[in-house]
Order: sequence, then structure tokens, then C-alpha cells
Amino acid sequence: MKLSQVVAYLNLLDSLDVATECDIATGPLKHITHVVNDHSQMYPGLASNISKGFDDLQQNISKFSNSVEQLRQELRQEIQNRDAEYLQLSEEIWNDGIKYDYKNIISSRRMRIDAKDDIMLRSHLRNLTDWRLPGMIIRPGLETFIEDMVPMDPLYIIDHKPELMEPSVSKFTPEYQRRLRKYVIDDS
Repeated sequence: MKLSQVVAYLNLLDSLDVATECDIATGPLKHITHVVNDHSQMYPGLASNISKGFDDLQQNISKFSNSVEQLRQELRQEIQNRDAEYLQLSEEIWNDGIKYDYKNIISSRRMRIDAKDDIMLRSHLRNLTDWRLPGMIIRPGLETFIEDMVPMDPLYIIDHKPELMEPSVSKFTPEYQRRLRKYVIDDS
């Protein structure tokens, strides 16, 4: 089973409240047992059988609840055991992907955001930018919101290859380009 399936299964189990479901199931039976016990002098043998049956039911419900909790713990342990392996595999995929990402592929990537959220993002940027605060854009690509960060001083532009910064930096005048702090950082 894939790690994502184990996590999904645990999330599904965590969304189920065993105690509440057991209370819902035993509530009417508790009422019946109470009624029978109130009239136990009429049929004492049958009343004790019903009380014993209800006690057995509660013990079985407790065992059921413990089994579900044990399953949850085993799933958490499996996730924890597979975490390091998953992280290693993710890192290998990332490193392999970087080797084959060409400039045109990387620079053509755009942030996936709808028009309403783009307006909100740019509005927040305009409200929060100030010449007294530094700013940083990691892998700017062809994004247009960089223009809203111009008031920040200094403004750092970071990518893992100098030529990847060029499309976003070239939008500005030569004077402003000299003020930008461009840094190359190896992602791996």
C-alpha cells in the first residue's frame, strides 16, 4: 500500500468518533436495561440475564474501541517508519528533476492562481511593501507580482541559475537592475 493510502486511511479513521458511535448504539439498550432493573422483582432471573448481557456488551464495545485505537497506532507507526524512505525518494526525484529542467521549462512555469486570488495577492503586496523593509523572491520566473515588490529595499532575487533571473530582472530599467540583489543558490 502506498504511503498516501496509509495516511488517507488513518485520516478516515481519525474522522470517526468511536466513543460517540458506541454511546449512540448503547443508549437505547441502557434505557431498556434500566427499565428491566426497575422491575426486577417481577422476573429476577431474566433481569439479571439482561444486566449481565448489557455488561458483556459494554466489555465487547470496550474491546472494539481498543482494537480501533490499536489500528490507529499501527498506522501511525507505519507512517513514521516509512517517513525516512519517502523523504529520501522525494529528494532523489527532486535532484533528478533539477538535472533535466531546462531554462525554458523552468522559466515557463507560472504560479497557479485564479484572477480573484491574484488581485488579492497583489493588493496585499502593495499594502505590505515599504522601502524600510527587505524583500525576497525565490525563483521569480515570469511572474508579474514582482513589480508590486519594487518598493522593498533591498529586493533579493534568488534562483539556482543566473539566466533564470534574467526574464524578471530585464523588465526593469538599468538603474533599478543595479539595485537588485541577485543571488544564485544551489537547490540541492
